[in-house]
Amino acid sequence: MTYHITLTDPMNGTRDREPITFTLPEKLQEPLWWAITDEDARILCQRLEQESSASRTAFIATVSFSGTLKMRLDRPLTAAEVGEIAGIHRLPGREKDCFVRLNTGCFDLEMCRGTAQGVGASKWGLRHFRALQDNIELLPSGNNAIGGFYGPFFTPENGLINPPEHTLVDIEILEEGPVYHHYRMRGAIPDGLLPELRGKRFSIDWKFSWNTPWFQRRYCVDDFSTVINGRSVTNKITVGDEFESGPGKLLFDRFAAYGGTRYRAGDPYAEELVAMVANTVTTSENQSPKFTEFREQLADMASAHWDLYWRMFCRWENVLDEAEIRERLSQVRARAHRRADLTEREWLLTDSPVDVFRRRG
Repeated sequence: MTYHITLTDPMNGTRDREPITFTLPEKLQEPLWWAITDEDARILCQRLEQESSASRTAFIATVSFSGTLKMRLDRPLTAAEVGEIAGIHRLPGREKDCFVRLNTGCFDLEMCRGTAQGVGASKWGLRHFRALQDNIELLPSGNNAIGGFYGPFFTPENGLINPPEHTLVDIEILEEGPVYHHYRMRGAIPDGLLPELRGKRFSIDWKFSWNTPWFQRRYCVDDFSTVINGRSVTNKITVGDEFESGPGKLLFDRFAAYGGTRYRAGDPYAEELVAMVANTVTTSENQSPKFTEFREQLADMASAHWDLYWRMFCRWENVLDEAEIRERLSQVRARAHRRADLTEREWLLTDSPVDVFRRRG
C-alpha cells in the first residue's frame, strides 16, 4: 500500500528544518525509509521504536516547507544507502563521565552523567556545546553545563542543594538514528533542610533532530509544594543554562527580553551572602576538618571562587551543622529582603539590551 502524507502549517508560515512525526496504520519493520515529495525531493524518515506497535508505525523526519508539504512513503533504504546517508552521528567524548557526544548537523554537543562532586565540572547535562555554523564553543572547559535545574532546591531555605552538582543521573536511550535521538535522564535530588522537598526524583527528556537549529527538553519532578521568599511554590522549577567562554573571551554582555526589560541593578542577596561568609570565617566555632579547609581557601576572599561562598552554607557539603546553616542563612535572607524593599535601587524599563557589566551595582 502507498501512503500519502500531507503536512499543513496552521499558521501558514515557513518551517525550517523542523522535526515532524506521522503515524501509519501498518507495522513496518525497517528503521529507515525514503519519502518522496511532489517535487521529487527525497526525505529521510526514521522509525520511532517507542511510538510504534504491532498495528501501527510512527516515523519522524526533518523538513523545511512553507504552508503545505505533500509526500508519499516510498521504500526502505538499501544497506548501501544506510552507509552513505548524512545524519546525526557520534563523536569521541572528551569528559570522563561522557555518555554521548553528537554531531547533529547544527551542533557538536556532549552529554554527561555527572560525578556528584559538588563543583561545576561535576554537573550532569551538556558540558560542551558548539554551534557548527559559527564554531563558537560555549563551554570549552567543561566546567559548567547546560540543562540544570535549581529552584526551589538551590535556595537558602533548603540549604542550597544543587541538583546538577550533587546528583548522578542514569541515562536511557529511547530513540537513536540518523534523524533523531531521544535520551531520558533520571536522578534523585539530595535531601536539604525543607522536609517537603526531601525524597524527590526527576527525569529529563532530551530530543535532538538532524540539522535542526534547536533541541527539545522536558523536565518532570515529583510533586512538591513549599514556600520560598515568602511565596508559595508548587511544582515549579527554575532551569539554568550556563555558558563560560573562558578568560578574555567574553561572548555575552547584554540581556534583553521581548516586550522590554524591567530590572533593578545590583544583587543584595549576593552581597549579604559574601558578608556572611566573611563573618563565618571569623566568628564560627566549628572545628570540623571541612570547615578548616574552607576557611583556608577563603583566606583571600577577593580571589576565592564564587562557588565557595554558597558551598559553605550547603547542607550537602556538611561544612557547618544544620543548626548553624539555618541561623546564618536566615540572617542573609532577612537582610537581603530588607534591602530589596528599599527604594534606593530604582526600577528601569528599557527596550534596548542591558549592559550587564555596567548595571551590576
